Amino acid sequence: MKIACRTDSLIDAHLRKGLLESGGIRVHLGGEYLSGALGEMPPFGLYVLWVGDEDLAAARKLLAELDPAAPAPPDDLSELLA
Repeated sequence: MKIACRTDSLIDAHLRKGLLESGGIRVHLGGEYLSGALGEMPPFGLYVLWVGDEDLAAARKLLAELDPAAPAPPDDLSELLA
């Protein structure tokens, strides 16, 4: 599994998930149930859309059409932990 995108908004995450699913891409939305635990803290990058390795390029292409200015997350998860 690879990260197709991160977002701060649950509504935006579901919008993007629906876009990918309508394009025939299976998607897992991570972080959806964590928002209640944060209280008033802002959920920076809390919501993550995961896709299969084979679907990553197609997913990023669809997401780029939705928001061309949004940067793609790194392919290597170790970059997120640095």
